[in-house]
Amino acid sequence: MGLLLIWFTWATRRVSDGWQNYRNPSYIVGCTLRLADSAKTTPEPSARDTEPATRSPAQAAASEPPSGPAEPTEEVDGRAVSVKGDSGEGREADELPQLSQEGEKDLALKRALANDMKSRANAKYKEKQFELAIDLYTEAIDLTGNRNFVLFTNRAAGYYQLGRMEDCVNDCETALRLGQKHPELTDSNTMHRASLRKGNALMKLMQYAEARDAYNTALRHKFDSSEAEKKYQQANAALKRKAQQVDVQAKCDRLLEQADGCFAEGEFGNAAALYTQVLRKQPELGIAYGKRASCHMKLGTFLDALEDAGCCIRYGKREEKVEMYKIRARALMFLKEYEGAIEAYGKGLEIDPLDPDLVDGVRKCTMEMHALNIPPAPSHGDDDDDDDDELDKEYSAPYPVPPRTPLEPGRPPTSSGRVILPQPMLSRPPTAIVPGQMELIGDKERGAISRPPDFPQPMQMDID
Repeated sequence: MGLLLIWFTWATRRVSDGWQNYRNPSYIVGCTLRLADSAKTTPEPSARDTEPATRSPAQAAASEPPSGPAEPTEEVDGRAVSVKGDSGEGREADELPQLSQEGEKDLALKRALANDMKSRANAKYKEKQFELAIDLYTEAIDLTGNRNFVLFTNRAAGYYQLGRMEDCVNDCETALRLGQKHPELTDSNTMHRASLRKGNALMKLMQYAEARDAYNTALRHKFDSSEAEKKYQQANAALKRKAQQVDVQAKCDRLLEQADGCFAEGEFGNAAALYTQVLRKQPELGIAYGKRASCHMKLGTFLDALEDAGCCIRYGKREEKVEMYKIRARALMFLKEYEGAIEAYGKGLEIDPLDPDLVDGVRKCTMEMHALNIPPAPSHGDDDDDDDDELDKEYSAPYPVPPRTPLEPGRPPTSSGRVILPQPMLSRPPTAIVPGQMELIGDKERGAISRPPDFPQPMQMDID
C-alpha cells in the first residue's frame, strides 16, 4: 500500500511538470526541431521489411531467381546471341543483332571480301558462266549473312538463266522478306527487281496467279514501271487462257466419253462425228485421231483411216503408234498396196519387235503378194537420188522388205520403183500441216485454228 502511494505521487508530479512545459513556447519549438531532425535521419522501411513475417511457398518460389540450365547461345558477328532451339522460338533467322565494336570491325572486313566476290560474280554472269557466278554469290552471302539483299536477287538471276526456277523464286522471296523486315537496308529499286524476277520465274512454272501477284508487288514498289505493267497484263491473259483450257479439257473429256459409248454400241458414224468435235477443240490430241481412224476402218473409208492414222502417229504416244501402224497396214492391204502395208508393219516392229499381230501381218501380206504374182520391188542400186539413200538408211529390218511406198500425191516416182497413189483415188485433196496452223482432217467445215505462241519468251536478265 505504501509503494502504490509513492508511485501515484511521482506520476502526478510528472504530469504537472509536463503540462507546465507544454505551456512553455520554447519547449514546444525545441521538440518540433528535434522531431524534424529525426525524420531526416531515419531511413524509410524497405519492401522486405514491410513483407509479412510468413510467406506462402508459391510467393517464396516466385521471389527466388530462376534456376536451371542457361539458354543456348550462338556467336553472330562476334557477339553471343541467345537462341531457343530449333522449335522456331527466340531469334528469327532474319534478325540482324546489334554488334559490338569488334563485331563491327569483323563485319567491315567481311563486307569488303563480299564486295570483291560480288564483282567477280557479276563478271562471270556477263560472260554467261552462270554456275561460277552462283557459287561466288553464295560465298558472298555466307560472308555477309542477310545484310546485302542484292546478292540474293543476283543469284536468283543466275538460277533463272540455268532454268532452276524454284531456286530463283526462293531467293527472290528471301530478298523480299528481308527487305520488308529491314527496310533501312534496302531500297524500292531492289524490291522491284526481286518482285519482277519472281514473277518471271513463276510464269515459267505456269503459276500464273502467283506471277500476277508478284508483278502487282513490283508495281507497288515502282508504280511507273512499264515492264511490270506489261508483265502483269501478260500474266492476267495467261491466267484467263489457262481457265479456258481447263474448261475445254472438261468438254473434250465428256465428248470422248460419249464417242467411246457410240463406238461400243456399233454407231461408228456418230462416234466419228463426236471425235471430230473433240479435234476442233484440241487439234493435236493423238488419241482422238486414232479412235476416229478405227471408226473409218469400220465404215470402210480406208483413205480417211490412213490420214487419221498418220496424224495419230505424229501426235500420239508410243503405245498408240503401234496400233496406228497396224491400222495403216490393214488399210493399205484393203487398197491392194501390199508394199506399203509391209512397210507399215515394219515400222511397227521397230517399236515393238515381239508384237504377234505385226509379225503375222507381214506374213499374210507376203503370202498375198506371192498369190497375186506381184514381184518384189527391185533393190536399190547406185543412183544419184540422195533422198532415196537417206530413206534407205533410216529403215532396216531383219527380213527383206520392198522399198517404201509414200502416199503423198504429187510427188514424182523415183528410180527405185516407189509407187505413188494416183490423185483420183483420194476422196478429197490432201491437207497440209504447217507449224502454228492445222486443218481438221475429215471435217467438211475446214477451219484454220491458230495457236498462241509459247509464253514467256526467253530473256536475259540484268544484274545489280
